[in-house]
Amino acid sequence: MTKAQINAQRAAIAKMLDVTGLTQRDFAAMIGTPLDTVTGWTRKLNPSPISKQCHIRIFIATGATILPDGSVSSHPINKAFTKQSFDYWRENCFPTSETAANHYADQGAIILRRLFKVATVPE
Repeated sequence: MTKAQINAQRAAIAKMLDVTGLTQRDFAAMIGTPLDTVTGWTRKLNPSPISKQCHIRIFIATGATILPDGSVSSHPINKAFTKQSFDYWRENCFPTSETAANHYADQGAIILRRLFKVATVPE
């Protein structure tokens, strides 16, 4: 990584932590990565690059994309990533409440019942 890329990556993660109000530990938990991964992105010496898979995890959890220049853009139309855009994403696009968890569990159960039913039909 070049020095400019390192600085851009560190700035992007710092912005995400600031906007979300999360610690590195809570941010890592939210995106489903080890704390060491997130701290690796922000190290001054020998930082690790953000993998494509982690970019996807960050997007799913926050609704934001880290652009090559280090800026952070909010989905869907490249608006600035703000507390309001993050809160909207978490509430409407990727909710994490008990109600949402029950809804997704119910939907998964319906799909599994259909799969098992199809699997038991003789050919």
